[in-house]
Formats: sequence, C-alpha cells, structure tokens
Amino acid sequence: MSTVYEVRCHETGDGSDYLIRAFQTLQEAEAYIRRRNEERPQDELYEHWYVNMSSV
Repeated sequence: MSTVYEVRCHETGDGSDYLIRAFQTLQEAEAYIRRRNEERPQDELYEHWYVNMSSV
C-alpha cells in the first residue's frame, strides 16, 4: 500500500470539491499549492486548495 497526496479544491460559492492533482510527497503537494496561490492570489477569495492524504 502506498500513500498519495491529493491537491483538492473546495469552492465556497457552490460547495463543490474536486481533485486537482496527485503527488508522491506532501512537500510536492504543498509547493504546488503555494505556487498556485502566488500566481493567482485573487482565486483564494472563492477557492480553497488543500492536501488530502489517501492510501492506494
């Protein structure tokens, strides 16, 4: 069994939640979110990106 770190998005407007991308390490997933937030800070007003750990 291995661990996958999913970057997910929760939209405040309609409550939807969906998978953006999966990574092998937590550090990669967190760095992806950090870069995205730096590039598109206005999106944080209505989208919350977070990491979900899952086993496959």
